[in-house]
Amino acid sequence: MKSTTIVVALLLSVPTAQAQTNEEPELIQRLQDAFGEIYLFIALIAGAFGAVMMAVAGLVAMASAGNPERKAKAMSFLLYTALGLGIIVLAPFLVAMVQGFGA
Repeated sequence: MKSTTIVVALLLSVPTAQAQTNEEPELIQRLQDAFGEIYLFIALIAGAFGAVMMAVAGLVAMASAGNPERKAKAMSFLLYTALGLGIIVLAPFLVAMVQGFGA
C-alpha cells in the first residue's frame, strides 16, 4: 500500500512540471494541458476510492467487537489511506515548491 501511494503521488505530480526549453512552446503547452486533465481525472478517482476505503476502514473498526488486532489493522488502514490522500492532494504543491528552490 505504501509503495503504491508513493508511485501514484509521483505520477500525479508530473503535470505541474514546467518545460525548460523554448522549442515548440505550443506542443509543450498542449502536453501540459493534457497532463493537467489526466491529473484531475486520476485525482478525482483516487479521492473517491480513498473516501470509500476510509469508510470501509471505519466500519471494520466499529465491527471489530473488541478484537484489538482487527481494530489495530483497521486503524492502520485508515492511517495509510489518509496519508495517501494527503500526498495526492499535496503533490502539485510540493513539486512547485521544489521547483521554486531550484530557480
